[in-house]
Amino acid sequence: MKDFWYYVPTRINFGPSCFQYLIETVRRWGSKPLLVYGGGSIKKNGAYDAVVERLKEAGIDYAELGGVEPNPRYESVLEGNEICRKEKCDILLPIGGASAIDCAKSIAATAGYEGEPWDIISKKVPVGKVLPIITVPTLAAAGSEMSTSSVISRMDINMKAGYSSPDMRPRASFLNPEFTYTMPRRQTAAGVADAISHVMESYFSNVPEAYLQTKFGEALFDTLFHYGQIAYEEPENYEARSNIMWACCWAINGLTVKGNPVGWSMHKLEHELSAYYDVTHGIGLAIIMPAWLTWMLTEENAYRYLGYLKASFGIDSSGMDKMEAARLAITKTKEYFKLLDLPLSLREIGVEEKLLPVMAHEAAVIGKDYFDKAFRVLDEKSALEIYRLAYE
Repeated sequence: MKDFWYYVPTRINFGPSCFQYLIETVRRWGSKPLLVYGGGSIKKNGAYDAVVERLKEAGIDYAELGGVEPNPRYESVLEGNEICRKEKCDILLPIGGASAIDCAKSIAATAGYEGEPWDIISKKVPVGKVLPIITVPTLAAAGSEMSTSSVISRMDINMKAGYSSPDMRPRASFLNPEFTYTMPRRQTAAGVADAISHVMESYFSNVPEAYLQTKFGEALFDTLFHYGQIAYEEPENYEARSNIMWACCWAINGLTVKGNPVGWSMHKLEHELSAYYDVTHGIGLAIIMPAWLTWMLTEENAYRYLGYLKASFGIDSSGMDKMEAARLAITKTKEYFKLLDLPLSLREIGVEEKLLPVMAHEAAVIGKDYFDKAFRVLDEKSALEIYRLAYE
């Protein structure tokens, strides 16, 4: 196991009664929040009212930024910065999925910066002062409500940039699984795929002695695969929704990666899809994942696939040829995503074959650090091979 430090200061308020602590939490960290959200779903599922009514009752003034896109755009960050400065907001309060939360994180990290905010988002300039962030997630997926990272898209230059800072981790998050009941099935499925990919990136690692992290990962696989299908088929099943929501947090808050370095190569490959085609992140990952697993497989690392097969699908590989069992794990992964009606190929979502080399080049150039730490080291050629496997 490698050296590491681990500190997760996010206060989690979980369940339908969680909002009784909202006002005291807001007042602890700021005086005037900027509410950040996407479309109208938060006004249908009750999340918006749960926040706004309490703010009004407490006499807390606030400003709003609505209309944040599913892959949050740089333009929304700029707009949020302008509102923050004009309204003198000193705390960010996103309500919604990871897009709203990531946008809020980037506003918080760049509002006080006098230069071009993209300097920070693209990692040219380190993150400085970050305004406090309190989140109200309404979709179980990326786990941004407990993580240190943010991902922002610039469609004008076909770039999706991810960056992180310990200070971007939310100070508190209010998780009511009931808010996820009204999510469209497609979003529920994409969210589950997103969380599975987070666990997978750390599980398929080059640190075999990270035994405890491996077992954490297997528990998360078991939870996500089991309850993901239930939530998809029974949207108002609280047991399923609550287990998924909690698992999504632990899949990305550092638990599985400390002492167990991760390259996030699968995510870098997907970021190019979103940058060029504005693909929903979880859908892109569901397509890339089996292709990534296929390319990564070797005789030497097949043992990892056997643990994944047992944890995710309950199949004991004892007596099976290890390569046969590993390939079965990949097949079962594709079958699972098919059960959730997720697309299975890049062709299916309209990706043009001629752009595969372009995306492979961009992923390799921008994501060299990601690729160098992968389960198997990737380069431009191997990135293209994975894209082509995913295209079939």
